[in-house]
Amino acid sequence: MALNGISTQSTKQLKQEKKLEIAEAKRQGKTVTASGSSYTITGSGDDTVNYYRSLNVLDIDILPTKYSGNTVVDNTKDGNVLILGRPWLAAAVGVLPTPVEDPEEAVAPTTFVTLQFWYDGADTDQFVPGATDEQGITQWTDKSVLAHNANPAGGATKRPSYENTVPLNGYGYLEFDGNDHLTINPFTDLQSQPGFTMFIVSKFADTTGTKYLADTDSGDLRLFGDGTSMTVGMDGATGTVASERNTNWAIHTLAFDGSQTGNANRLKYRKDKTDKTLSFTGTVGATTEATQTTFDLGNNNASSAGFTGFMAEAILFKKALTSAEIQNIENYLSNKWGL
Repeated sequence: MALNGISTQSTKQLKQEKKLEIAEAKRQGKTVTASGSSYTITGSGDDTVNYYRSLNVLDIDILPTKYSGNTVVDNTKDGNVLILGRPWLAAAVGVLPTPVEDPEEAVAPTTFVTLQFWYDGADTDQFVPGATDEQGITQWTDKSVLAHNANPAGGATKRPSYENTVPLNGYGYLEFDGNDHLTINPFTDLQSQPGFTMFIVSKFADTTGTKYLADTDSGDLRLFGDGTSMTVGMDGATGTVASERNTNWAIHTLAFDGSQTGNANRLKYRKDKTDKTLSFTGTVGATTEATQTTFDLGNNNASSAGFTGFMAEAILFKKALTSAEIQNIENYLSNKWGL
């Protein structure tokens, strides 16, 4: 019988978890002491010992093969995206000094693999047929591994155009005329999810009417301006803040965390790196809708509330990001676009 008591555990799952707990402590330079049928972990870590490893934080949920009781479970988390060093990660990312170079640097590895789309107006290779000033596009290509490419919903009349006559901090972006509508369909990763975080860099051309930046076919991940107010929506509820819609370039952040309690904790809106207090109608649910398959950019799902203005970048994670990760992404966008 092993002195640390691993062999006495009742299931293979418990044995695996105990082994990994000991391994994590050792990789962090802590001291593991076996005594009888148990063990103790002491110390705060020591990066000078020869068994210290920089990838030393365990995430059992990204282990390729794990156990449930005594049953082997092949882990298909996040579409089997390979994670360097799995299940060992670097320590959780904190708020990084500026400039943050890209979204991958801004978040933890386990967060980055939940990236659902990344539309980057500064990357001219992402536009089809090409980044030609004042020319309509037929695709805004997704830079994530999931290829959630955004295409016009309804032919040539729904195409936004690439704009570079007046660059933003040296970069081009898309112009929407109020009729344009980009869509991602199918998009089944939207279904029954407990967390999402979305970032959009945009500029409204005016402050009249209802104009959508984002929507889904079930009304989740809604982000729109209504007069001079801004509204976010999720799972049958909306939260509105007055006097936040204007004609300036802005970073809009929608953060949904269904594991929390209460509307204000489940759905948050930030503008230009600052939390805004929302007035809610309805109750924010614990997950997104189970049946939705379509994400809409620059219009609502009914194509009746088109955005008039400009959009430079849009990023979506299938996860409730930490406060530090949100700040890092916002700093990346702010530095890049000069906001």
